[in-house]
Amino acid sequence: MVLGELGFAEILLEEPKLYLVKPIAKSSESQWNWQAFIASVNQSLPPPQPEKQTNPLKVSVQKFIIGNATLSLLDVGSKIQEELKSFSIQLANIANYDKSGEVNGVVGQYGLNLGAIQFRLPGLNKRISLKQVAVKGALDNSGTESLGAQVDFELDDGRIFTHWDLRADKSISGKIRIENLALEPFIPLLPANHELRAKSGSVQSESVIDIKGDAFSIAGDLHLNDLDIWEAGQQHALLTWKAGDVNQFNFRHSKALGSKLSVEALVVSQPVFRFEIDEKGFSNFRRLFSKSVNSELTQVGDQEDSPSSSPAQFQMDMKTIKLRDGEVLFADLAMRPQFHVDIRRFNATVRSVSNAPGKSSSIDIDGVVAKSGSMRAKGQASFDDPRRNNDLTLNFKDLPLNAFNPAVMTFAGHQITGGRLNLNLHYQAKDGELKGSNQIVIKKVELGGEVSDFQGKKLPLGLAIALLEDSDDTIDVTINIAGNVDAPEFSASGLVWQAISNVLTNVATAPFRALGALLGMGRLVGF
Repeated sequence: MVLGELGFAEILLEEPKLYLVKPIAKSSESQWNWQAFIASVNQSLPPPQPEKQTNPLKVSVQKFIIGNATLSLLDVGSKIQEELKSFSIQLANIANYDKSGEVNGVVGQYGLNLGAIQFRLPGLNKRISLKQVAVKGALDNSGTESLGAQVDFELDDGRIFTHWDLRADKSISGKIRIENLALEPFIPLLPANHELRAKSGSVQSESVIDIKGDAFSIAGDLHLNDLDIWEAGQQHALLTWKAGDVNQFNFRHSKALGSKLSVEALVVSQPVFRFEIDEKGFSNFRRLFSKSVNSELTQVGDQEDSPSSSPAQFQMDMKTIKLRDGEVLFADLAMRPQFHVDIRRFNATVRSVSNAPGKSSSIDIDGVVAKSGSMRAKGQASFDDPRRNNDLTLNFKDLPLNAFNPAVMTFAGHQITGGRLNLNLHYQAKDGELKGSNQIVIKKVELGGEVSDFQGKKLPLGLAIALLEDSDDTIDVTINIAGNVDAPEFSASGLVWQAISNVLTNVATAPFRALGALLGMGRLVGF
């Protein structure tokens, strides 16, 4: 050591143990033991004495190593108890002066190897487990106006590279690059009512961040590849896809302007989406993500208690959403027999997705239904309230009727053994008032036997088919419906089925009503 400079070649701490405890305070606010220790040291120090101005001391450390350390953490009040074992810290070329010898900050490299970790996230009651965690990087405080920091993370096989610039005006800018970060440890953290697991999936991303005052922004690209999500205890995947790309996203937030998300394009390739209704009539997504009644009541109570604390407005603007070469696997397990139908080669494009009032998104969808039929949907819908404002045309062609046999057996009490179905549907809603046109074209329908234990209203299908079929064995019927989607009892499918039921009943009884009228027996026989 020379005058004005203190240097260390190596500092080594082997197997240190650090205990961090936050007890429950009886009279004052509780604090961690390390906070109490620092406060005690500060109180015992003598007051600073005015001294003559001297040159600042230069300090440098070539190596600072902590090996096989143990950290124990206990928060009695929050009932949080964690222990981190066998981690190491390495610092290299640490100094408080730059290459010119001027004392003006901190420079150096560092490394923190945590090994395998497992800990519970406060407030979520869920644990996260990682097999290998390490943090590496460097500090560069060579200027008086800014601090540069490189912070890189190793999370199992994934890497996160970040660089931060912290300036004297308290603004922060950063760059983040994510490579091959596995989603498996993080999917169970999703707020689902049942545990979700990922069998595969990784994240790649590049983005830039800016923070100044209460303003925050992040912009870049995000790629989620080979996603495979399962609900615990189920036999099939809930959602998979080959690639999901969020291109040119930009999120900005400030107290004055609220939040805004803009995305140039969201593209999902080869998605497979499973939508399943269980024996109780609940869909798998409702079962997974619906909130309990108590939770909703609590939220309503909180809103009533603080009427002035309305959240800032959130704006969203997505230019394009594309689904390419996907599959939709639908199953209704409440039907007897169970109903299964798949849509394959599913493609969808949605443009101008915005939650701004009065804006509508254009929709274009096509796919193959039940292996041989086709579907096509075109139109537009208001993203902020699609049920109340839409104009959609849906066309289904050459659908095999026997694929829908479980639905016909459940609602009509009959089996169908053959035939083809075409549907041309047009639905238009304006401020909740819905009008719908349903053209149903059935070719060469073949009825099977009746369902012996059917409990619903039996429809005279055989007679109605015989009366409705033309010389080419084709039935062509158009059914119009209307209603208000805001009505509690509203159901579009219910209206359609009721209309079909009325048509079939009226057609089947029409000859008898005519005969009764001719014989003057209409009132007597009830026609």
